[in-house]
Amino acid sequence: MGNEELKRKFSRLFSLSVSKEALLDCYETWVNSGWEWDLVWRRIIFVWEKNQVNQLLEVVQGSMLDLEKVDKWASKDVTSLEFSVKFAYVALKGVMLL
Repeated sequence: MGNEELKRKFSRLFSLSVSKEALLDCYETWVNSGWEWDLVWRRIIFVWEKNQVNQLLEVVQGSMLDLEKVDKWASKDVTSLEFSVKFAYVALKGVMLL
């Protein structure tokens, strides 16, 4: 989120996560016209840790998917509006285009 990784910002919660390799969006579900979070911990969260969970939820609430919006690819590296499969492939591989 922004310039800071959530696993660093919320390191305590990350250490309690059941699946550290899963993407955060794996824990959100569309229920009754809205997104709900189902975060899974390896133990019961202590009362004093619930404040961190609430802070995490506040941060990710703004990044939740909107099913009403059209999904699209965009890149800050390309000035034209053209999209190519080659660009996406190279971008996903982490290789810079010349």
